[in-house]
Amino acid sequence: MAYHDADRILLVYLLHYTGRQLNVKTLLISFEGIDACGKTSTLKVVEKKLKKTGVKAISLNKKAIDGYPSQFLCDYMKKVSSLVWEFTSDDPVGDIPEQAWVHKHALWYIMLDRYIIEPLRGQYEVILIDGWYYKFLARHLSNGDFDFELTFKIFENIRSTDLSILFDVSPEECFRRRDDFKPSELGEHANREKISKRDRFIQYQGVVRKNYLSLASNENWKTLSLNNQSTEEISTLIYDSIKELLGNRYYIIEGGYIS
Repeated sequence: MAYHDADRILLVYLLHYTGRQLNVKTLLISFEGIDACGKTSTLKVVEKKLKKTGVKAISLNKKAIDGYPSQFLCDYMKKVSSLVWEFTSDDPVGDIPEQAWVHKHALWYIMLDRYIIEPLRGQYEVILIDGWYYKFLARHLSNGDFDFELTFKIFENIRSTDLSILFDVSPEECFRRRDDFKPSELGEHANREKISKRDRFIQYQGVVRKNYLSLASNENWKTLSLNNQSTEEISTLIYDSIKELLGNRYYIIEGGYIS
């Protein structure tokens, strides 16, 4: 049964006086896209817009290690971070097998979900994150020795997002926006041919973009085809989509759902 806003207010009033508990479903929303497409800068603007209109929202840096609940876990995740994210241009990361990358990234997102995201559920209406494990999939799907069955089996128990927004920007435009790129952004793990940095970026990110578009189509993401739009214009489009989703979310009453 669908409830209008007035009906929702009455429902909350009745639940209060009958002692039953109503909780709002927290939305996990990821910003996806190839490197330098503008996700990070837009994330903070959208967070501010949501907060300004009274929505309890928080943005997360998926690579942060200082939010874990104990010093042991912070130290542990620092070590995991060095295995997952921290490489130099001289590191032969292409020597690491695809299966190893799968397990390392799965470990990272399992810990992030359990110790960072789960405790925030119920405290916030919206959790925004700059990329979920989908970016790993988009980067690795085209590699020859990528084990699809193993990968999707490992990741199937990791939380999915309630909405993923794909920033679809051309690799040429993304390369123009930045001067410095990490080895992983140039496709170094795939042992790409030693051509110019620009050509490596465009070649590799073009493949990642194609995989992202495939994921977006299969998973019913919201895709934004972007060119010269400002951060303000993009953030407004995303804000409107999130507000619409907030209006249609589920409310949870003692284990059951109403919409």
